[in-house]
Amino acid sequence: DDCSSGSYDTSNDGADNESDGICDDGDDDDDNDGCTDDVDDDQMTWDDDNDSDGTPDDCDDDDDNDGVDDDGDSHPEDNTQCSDDDGDTCDDCSSGNYDTSNDGADGDGDGTCDAGDDTPGGEITLSFANATETTIALEYASDVSISGYQFTVDGVTLISASDGDLEIYSGNNTVIAFGIGVSLPACPDGGCAFASLLFFAELDATIGLSDIIVGQNGQYQLTVTGPDDAVIPACTNFDGDDLCDIDVDDDDDNDGSADSDDSDDNNANVCSDDDGDSCDDCSNGQHDTENDGADNDGDGWCNDGDDWDDCSNDPIDADPYDLCGMCNGGTTGPGTGYMDCNSECAVDTPVSCE
Repeated sequence: DDCSSGSYDTSNDGADNESDGICDDGDDDDDNDGCTDDVDDDQMTWDDDNDSDGTPDDCDDDDDNDGVDDDGDSHPEDNTQCSDDDGDTCDDCSSGNYDTSNDGADGDGDGTCDAGDDTPGGEITLSFANATETTIALEYASDVSISGYQFTVDGVTLISASDGDLEIYSGNNTVIAFGIGVSLPACPDGGCAFASLLFFAELDATIGLSDIIVGQNGQYQLTVTGPDDAVIPACTNFDGDDLCDIDVDDDDDNDGSADSDDSDDNNANVCSDDDGDSCDDCSNGQHDTENDGADNDGDGWCNDGDDWDDCSNDPIDADPYDLCGMCNGGTTGPGTGYMDCNSECAVDTPVSCE
C-alpha cells in the first residue's frame, strides 16, 4: 500500500531488498539476479552466472555445467571437480565434464585412470607350452598390445629364440625383442604365440624365466604374471655317457663310429662296412675293420665276405692260390713254385722233365 509508511509515498511503501522501487511483496525477483523468487534458491541475495549459460546460479541446477547437479557436486562451481563415483581416485570431472571413463590418463584403456590403477600399463600372463628335448613355446594372454620385451632364460643353455612378428635377438641366455612399426596384438583369450626357444638338451632340467620386462609402448610397461617353471623332457642318452644324443653326443651308441658315418647310431654292432668284406665294421661293438667277424686265415677279411677264408689274400678279391692250387705257393709257370719244367704240379706227378 502506498501509505504503508503512514504517509503517501510510493517509494517507501514496504521493504524493497534491491531498492528497485518495487516493494518485495510485489517484486517477483527480490534480488534482481534474473531468477524469479519462486525458483531462486536464495531470493534475497544476488548471484552471478558462473558457467555463463544464461541461467543465473540461484536457479541453475548445474552452476558449472559439468553435467552434475549442484546438490551432488562436490565443487558446484568448478567443472573439473565433482565426484569419484568409480572409486579410481581420479575426479570424474577431470575432463571438464562428468565421465568416469575419461577422468584421467588411462594407459591400458580399462576405464580406470592410471592414478588409481594397480596395473596402469595393462596385464600379461605368460605360460610355457609344447616342451620337447630342445624346444619350448612361450604363449601369452594380454589385454593390450605388446611392442617389445626382454627376459632371461633359466635352467637350460639357450641356443636361439624366434618370433613371428617382432625383431628378436638372443645371447648369454637373454632374449630381447622389439617391433618396428609392428606389435603383438592384444590377446584376451590367451594362447597367442610370444616366442619359441631352442636350447641344448639336458638329462634333467626345468626351464624358467626371470628379469621379465614387457612394454606396451615407450611410456607403459605391462604387469607380468608367470610363467610357471616347466619340466623339460629328459634327453635320449642311448649309451649312458651323460651326453644327450640329440645335440652334443656325436657317437650316440659309443661304438667308435661318428653318428654322421654310422648307419645305425643306436646300435653299437652296426655302423658300416668300410673294408667291403660284407661284415659290419662294428660287429664286435666297436668300429674295427680288422676285427669285424671270424677270420680263419687272419688276412683282415671276415670269413663271410672272403671267398678264400682258409688262405690269406689281399686285396679281398685277389685269388691267393697259385697255378698248382697251393695257398700263396708262388707257382707262376713251368719251373716255378710247385710246377716242374713240364708244367706238371708236384702235387699231382713226380718231378720229371725227361
